[in-house]
Amino acid sequence: MVSRSQVPLIPGESIRYLSALDQLIATGRATEALAGQLARAGITHVVLRRDLLRALTGSPHPGATAVSLARAGLERVAGFGRAIDGAAQVEVFEVTERLPTLRATPVDDVVTVRGASESVLAVESGGLVGPDVPTVLEGEPGWDRPATVVTDSDQRRERAFGNNDESLSAVLTADEPWRVDRAAHDFPGGPGDQTVARYDGLTSVTASSSQGYADNYGPVLVQAGPAAAIDGDIDTQWVSSLAGEPDEQWLRLDFDAPRPVDQVTITPVADDPAVVPIRTLEVVAGAQRVRVEVNASGAPAIVDLDGSEVGFVEVRVVAAATADRGARVGLREVAVDGLTPDRTLVLPGEIPASSSWAFSTTPGRRACFIVLGAPDCDVSRIRVSEEKAGLDRTFTLDGAQEVTLTGHVVARSTRESARLLDRVERRPPVTASSIYGLDPRVAPRFAYDGQPTTAWVSDNGDIYPTLTFRWKRPRTITGITVASGAQGPVGAVVTAQGETQTVALGGDTAVAIEPVQTRRLAVRFLKAPGTPHVVVPEIRLTGWGVTRSLDPEVRTGAICGLGPRLFLDGREISTRVTGTMADVINGSPLALEACDEETGDPVEVDLGEGEHRLRAEPTADFEVIDLLATVGSAASSPDQREVSIETWGSTRRTAVVDAGEESLLSVPENFNDGWIAEVDGEELTPVRVDGWQQGWLLPAGEEVTVELRYRPQTTYGVILPVGLAVSGSLLLVALGFALVGLLRRVRGRSSAPPEPVPWPAADPPGTILCAVAAGVGLLLLGPAATVGLVAGAFGSGRSSRPRIAVGGGVLIALSGVLDSLGRPEALEGPADLAAALGVGLLAGLVLGLPRLGRQAPGRRRATA
Repeated sequence: MVSRSQVPLIPGESIRYLSALDQLIATGRATEALAGQLARAGITHVVLRRDLLRALTGSPHPGATAVSLARAGLERVAGFGRAIDGAAQVEVFEVTERLPTLRATPVDDVVTVRGASESVLAVESGGLVGPDVPTVLEGEPGWDRPATVVTDSDQRRERAFGNNDESLSAVLTADEPWRVDRAAHDFPGGPGDQTVARYDGLTSVTASSSQGYADNYGPVLVQAGPAAAIDGDIDTQWVSSLAGEPDEQWLRLDFDAPRPVDQVTITPVADDPAVVPIRTLEVVAGAQRVRVEVNASGAPAIVDLDGSEVGFVEVRVVAAATADRGARVGLREVAVDGLTPDRTLVLPGEIPASSSWAFSTTPGRRACFIVLGAPDCDVSRIRVSEEKAGLDRTFTLDGAQEVTLTGHVVARSTRESARLLDRVERRPPVTASSIYGLDPRVAPRFAYDGQPTTAWVSDNGDIYPTLTFRWKRPRTITGITVASGAQGPVGAVVTAQGETQTVALGGDTAVAIEPVQTRRLAVRFLKAPGTPHVVVPEIRLTGWGVTRSLDPEVRTGAICGLGPRLFLDGREISTRVTGTMADVINGSPLALEACDEETGDPVEVDLGEGEHRLRAEPTADFEVIDLLATVGSAASSPDQREVSIETWGSTRRTAVVDAGEESLLSVPENFNDGWIAEVDGEELTPVRVDGWQQGWLLPAGEEVTVELRYRPQTTYGVILPVGLAVSGSLLLVALGFALVGLLRRVRGRSSAPPEPVPWPAADPPGTILCAVAAGVGLLLLGPAATVGLVAGAFGSGRSSRPRIAVGGGVLIALSGVLDSLGRPEALEGPADLAAALGVGLLAGLVLGLPRLGRQAPGRRRATA
């Protein structure tokens, strides 16, 4: 069994792999390769839960997961309970593919991958390896083979470890400083160097704070990072975080070389309710400082400079339209004359000419979940792609190569994607005035598909939500029917031939209108009071049938030349897209292939030695999520050495491996140095498989018996019984003393009251005990705790004792309050100081002053 949790109880490499697999499934982006991806991880069953309180658990919506499991062909074997929408609350699915628990694969068939533990997902999804082909990361200890597949998965990012979802920052440049000072900034990646970001004309773009940084409070929104303000797209924006005052925020562009700057154009955010408007900005360029007032409409602010050469430009927020010290501010675009700072991700090292390569990016998220009943939509769920301008990679080849380019795309949230659902037929399409979040899942096509469980949803900003019907020849319409449902319209204004009629909608019954003969009919819906939009599950017209079923398995996509364009060193490469209507609706991957625009045949692309830059430009319909360049043919299934398991326990296992060549012995469990494999008493070399699994190198030879054992178990086997015996003995001794004391009290019972026991003890602690306490406090808690200890000891007299106790408690409470505030950088030191002093005071109070000599005979401390 595999598991993932916020508390890292398993190796970081395993967490990276499981997190990537979880995102693949939960977002509906899994392909048919998912069954094999689960099988190679040793996963035999998947449990889909709809009974979780997602608002409390933060768990993803199960709709996209159900789509992923269905596409992968997992078999449903059990279901329990019944949710409101009719689906089972808990479902169990079986993975149809199974692999041996222990495999011995010839090392010549093992694929060496450059990347991180999650790289195997992209490599297998692209068809470069099958489920039964293990991989090893290039540079792993014990493995010296060069990469046969190069990926960009091991990227320089910073992780917010407390978040399961939306936890990673944007890819950082090679020299960009970390936001959080800590020992580890992400779970371990691969053994080699990381992929980093690079800007044309800039060394970096940074900000005082950002929702896209790992120190943001809440989810890390990559699309709100500093790079969003220089991408040339007015629809993206940099947004500051809550950590810091709005009039102390800034955005800085560092040039790769001094350059003359005559003008800086700044477009602020003015129409986002979560971002406060900016009133005054200051531009700092070298020694120049120029302030400018910002128009409340969000119009660009233009700042003229003297044209001297500067090394950076910094835009500072001087005043914001709020008194809230935790408010966010934002900038849509910062443009410097003559600068186009395109962003690319640069792969480390050189790609061998004989190696394939795979690049991937994270697409955007839609507004609506996949549900069986009424649409579940919220614009706050929308996320634009991390690389909205398109996947952009820079890499270096150590020799010439010839590759075939394939990959996957997803349908974007656009009107053009929604139109893909209308097949080219003699019947005319139905158009809508708006679509909620531009999500194809609630496109107007679902208002007349004959399915009451789907619906068209208008946008919140659409004051007059309207469906328009068009015909080639005049049609006579005498009535209208709109299926009832949540947030359904209460009335409609029907317009034809310049005449309008207003009717009340009363549910699923037909409402008569004055007969009209027209080629164009507009139905404007009236919203129910308090509803921001209308939901139309189904509409029917009396006099002409408009219902057309929608088959989700119908093929769709883009013909060769109309898919996303690829640009390789400026050379344009045409592509085609193939998939189904279901892929467009659900946001699932569609296949991409480079092709010849004239013949439509697949093409091979020639690349020379040296540096190359590849960019995938999205269309209005599709955006690329991964690209795969294949050298030669895909790997075939290897001939495994036969393995027979004799015993299989939790700490000791035995297996017989048939004769064969040198092989990689692997088991789908977390890599652990404690596990060793032995043949005839000789330990085998351990190798990490797939970036996270357990493996060993098995030499070539005859049939052998391999013994696997967990070495620390020997120590545990000795220490645990000894510890149990010691604990048991102490318990028996304590019980014996307690019994003896009880018997003495019973036998010596008298009417005289017992003498009072003073506290603290009548005899103060010894000098040695106090010295040890002071040393431990200095070593573990620092000098502040030691000072508190001494002060507490000197104040341990009866009159000062209450004040010292209260003071220590107040300091500890103050530390907790400071830690809970949203200013960790400024208050981290004072919080630690208060905690150490408070603990020291209380410890000194308990210990008291040490005795410096023997007490005079006959002197006793008075007791009350």
